[in-house]
Amino acid sequence: GGQKFFIALRDLGSRSARGWPPRVRLRGLPFGVHEDEIRRCFEGFSLAQVDVENAEKQDVVILRRTRDHLPTGHALVYFTDWEEACRAREEKQRTYIGNRWIEIYVDWSPDWFASETSPSD
Repeated sequence: GGQKFFIALRDLGSRSARGWPPRVRLRGLPFGVHEDEIRRCFEGFSLAQVDVENAEKQDVVILRRTRDHLPTGHALVYFTDWEEACRAREEKQRTYIGNRWIEIYVDWSPDWFASETSPSD
């Protein structure tokens, strides 16, 4: 355990009162998951497009290890507000994506990630 993660966000000062956009962290994803599969899981929720460093605006970010770009089974999903992020966690906790059930955490901390992963390309 104890694996550390990294994602750099920019231009987010006005996105929320906390200074970073509302998001949930998914854990336990199949390594071959695609962003569209995650979006389908959250149909009916208000996703938000955010600026992710070195990438276009995204609503779903699959996290990969920096050193070898292998998937971690983690992703971030961005929402229009914190209430929507909390509702998504409540309603979708332990939902299956592929043959794996996923854990969902509301990601309150902008510093949760450290340096082991990067957004997927």
